[in-house]
Amino acid sequence: MRICIITPKLLRTDGQGRVNYEIAQHLLKQGHEVVAVATVIEPELKGHLLWREVTLPTWVKVALGKDHFFWSQAGQAIAHERFDIVHVNGLSYGPTDVNACHFVHRSWLRSPYHASRHFRGSYALYQNLYSRWMARWEKQAYQQSRRVVAISEFVRDSLIHDVGVEPSKITVIPNGVDRREFRPLEPGEPNLVRTELQLSDAAFLVFFTGDITLNRKNLDLVLHALVRAAPEVHLAVVGASQRSPYPALAQALGVRQRVHFLGQRSDVAALLRGADCFVLPAHYDPFSLVVLEALASAVPVITAPTVGCARFIDPGRNGLILRHSNDLAGLVRALDGLVADRTRARALGLAGRAVALPLSWQTMAQRYEHLYQSLAETRPLSRQHKL
Repeated sequence: MRICIITPKLLRTDGQGRVNYEIAQHLLKQGHEVVAVATVIEPELKGHLLWREVTLPTWVKVALGKDHFFWSQAGQAIAHERFDIVHVNGLSYGPTDVNACHFVHRSWLRSPYHASRHFRGSYALYQNLYSRWMARWEKQAYQQSRRVVAISEFVRDSLIHDVGVEPSKITVIPNGVDRREFRPLEPGEPNLVRTELQLSDAAFLVFFTGDITLNRKNLDLVLHALVRAAPEVHLAVVGASQRSPYPALAQALGVRQRVHFLGQRSDVAALLRGADCFVLPAHYDPFSLVVLEALASAVPVITAPTVGCARFIDPGRNGLILRHSNDLAGLVRALDGLVADRTRARALGLAGRAVALPLSWQTMAQRYEHLYQSLAETRPLSRQHKL
């Protein structure tokens, strides 16, 4: 087949980009021709697929303007080409074959924790307008796609109830994880994160990673829990801290000495496997690759029902789920319970690893390939697309 994948970034380090990178790699290995429309791609893909580069002008500053420019240019880039399948990610300006949903803006807009309710002034207004515009745009895009892929059951429910997509039109294909990169700490292997932070054996290290410039990942709750949790609990935070309010919040709460802001890191896998626990009580996260990565690393996970990967967890058996994303008392109890019984914590982590093992990138990519084949077989090949 000749397959076109349209995504702003085709990079291993980008969440949506990583999914599309793995799909492209698999398709190339199976002998398919892949055309990528993106602003940037992994260097190793160059020469193996056809890249239709979209360059964003420097004068476009806001996200909505960048989205509009990218998708209008993407449509022009393939206007006169023929493909068996066109795969987009959330947005488009015309009919497509597969639209993979990585985020439901209408669901996030309805959340009581949406940024427009958390901040004030012009920034809150912009966040509200941006989410409303994106919600209308993506609804139109899903209506014009032959099949919509939900990356989790959580997203499927949102597409049905918040966007109005017909259930029969939705296929659920969970994202994957590299089980060799994200693995348990082996006996005798140096614990890089504890060594870097110079923590004693008595310390219990909680790991958090994500965007810490906004409130959606909910580092707020973790910092407030640290105030009430056992004194040996430390927190390692990975994420760009420029313009982040959280170092100041940690200072104001009196826990700054137990919170370690590590900045943006490229060695997350090596750091994560050395943690005693991973926490992500996000107010809204359609999937969360890092939760799956923590499970694969055999690190016990505490998360919220508003995180897509929570559907993989059987509470008390292979992880812990809070009652809701602002369950402070529940998070404190969960942390103190793991600190007091570290044997149980390790058992939860190993059971979580078993959950993650079947969810490989290869399995995910094969499911996308099978979907493409089934769609291509239902109509004549070599259709010309005009987005």
